[in-house]
Amino acid sequence: MVDFKVGNGATRFIPATQRSHHPIPSLKEEPQWMKTSTIAAPAGSVIIRDVRCWHGGTANKSTEIRPMLDVLYWAPWFRLPHLRQHLTRKGYKTFSARAQELCRFIVKS
Repeated sequence: MVDFKVGNGATRFIPATQRSHHPIPSLKEEPQWMKTSTIAAPAGSVIIRDVRCWHGGTANKSTEIRPMLDVLYWAPWFRLPHLRQHLTRKGYKTFSARAQELCRFIVKS
């Protein structure tokens, strides 16, 4: 869609944190190397990451809009405590049987 650059709000990924047992530092306590661990990538790139990896957004200081598409996959038994049901029942009913099976846990009750 657009290039990810430091100036337009590139995402920060903190390397090797997917198995960390340390608490995530506050922004005030965060070391400089973490603050500058951004991913710059040209439009059309794909980033594949472990969802446990510490990550966060950065400020878009440009005048351009920086859209981002996010698709998450995880094991059927995995649940995030803060996961909300986002998919309407009406939308869900328009899906194929396979898509309904994959999305069954995010349908609004």
